[in-house]
Amino acid sequence: MKTGGAKLSKRFLIWVAAVFALGTRIPAACEEDRYARADAVALAVKCEPGASIASLARALTSGLTSDEERARTIFRWIAENVSYSAGRAASSGGAHAVLRSRTAACEGYASLFAAICRAAGLEAEVIGGYSKGYHYRAGGALSLKPDHAWNAVKIGGVWRLVDCTWGAGYLDDSGRFHRLFNGHYFLTPPEEFIFDHFPEDPKWQLLARPLSREEYQQLVMVRPPFFRYGLRPVSHRQAEVRLRGPGSVTIGAPPDVALMARLYSGDTEVAGTPVFVRRSSNAEVQINPPAAGAYRLRIFAKSCDSSGPYEWAAEYSIKAEAAGEPDAYPRAYEAYYRRSVCLDGPVRGRLPAGQPVSFRIRVPEASQVALVSGDEWTFLEEKENWREGTVVPKRGPLQLAAAFPGSDRFELLLSYDVQ
Repeated sequence: MKTGGAKLSKRFLIWVAAVFALGTRIPAACEEDRYARADAVALAVKCEPGASIASLARALTSGLTSDEERARTIFRWIAENVSYSAGRAASSGGAHAVLRSRTAACEGYASLFAAICRAAGLEAEVIGGYSKGYHYRAGGALSLKPDHAWNAVKIGGVWRLVDCTWGAGYLDDSGRFHRLFNGHYFLTPPEEFIFDHFPEDPKWQLLARPLSREEYQQLVMVRPPFFRYGLRPVSHRQAEVRLRGPGSVTIGAPPDVALMARLYSGDTEVAGTPVFVRRSSNAEVQINPPAAGAYRLRIFAKSCDSSGPYEWAAEYSIKAEAAGEPDAYPRAYEAYYRRSVCLDGPVRGRLPAGQPVSFRIRVPEASQVALVSGDEWTFLEEKENWREGTVVPKRGPLQLAAAFPGSDRFELLLSYDVQ
């Protein structure tokens, strides 16, 4: 495997590593508690379309004492009451027009936030620049002209960054807006904001050493869950990865975070098992491209104790110069990721029939781990937190399953093809 893309300076790569080593974000639950009062005010304030910006500012901030709470209430109110629209009317309207129509493109969101902040006695600026938003793909070229707008607001004498547009919701594949509040884009640390926002004026990066346009374009493409779950890029800190056959990308992840990955050709998921996640102290995402060509590797994350969906956390641009190997990996089921299973071997998905195969796997908290071939069950022995055993499999599927305390039901982890 080799890594490609634009040549990046050693200083830049060290900077990227340092960003993720800092752990700058406040946990989501703590953030909700911190802004509970401000959010409650924002959700309670009703504003008629004909109301003035000054009257709305008073309604939102009169009972709050800190600049941070006032800015948060304004951010939350806009996120809850203004819908995204890319039409000409939305793009051309200023703050007053947005307040009347309750629709806006990014410039309208930013203009309204700045206007309400100023009416409430806060310093705020509208910032224009480039973004890695809805249509952007990892490693892709930036638009020729600025395509986004956001804000800076001064809190306690320090400029902080805000994006009301992205805090309000998202666009689906058909371009339809869905409201879904995202607190990541309120007072985002500059070291995180730069991963998807590049201002025309470098001073609004708010970084000690501003990034160049080339450096910004080459940054690994990460989404808010990447920071929220404490992930970090270990092997590749840039967006583009070049492969000659099978390869891998290593992600640092806490043990209580489940990771899974998918490989796409264009917008279509590649069939079969082209990727496989191996957990140890880090998560190694192994990649087996079916043919030479361009792909997108997406990494998803969620808490191991969550029953909810995985969230898109990162994306890499994969440039494969040659095909990988057929049936390189076993099929992994959802429990494999959720249980943070660590597979030492075998990692190949196709195994020879009638020949001994040794297994070594760690399944945290499992009471039993078994290999199932037809109606034959082989239970692996526990040895220093690992489960080990050898089987002589028959032709057909060979499945690896585990049971956990409190249940006699086995959860399917992996499946091999024995031929």
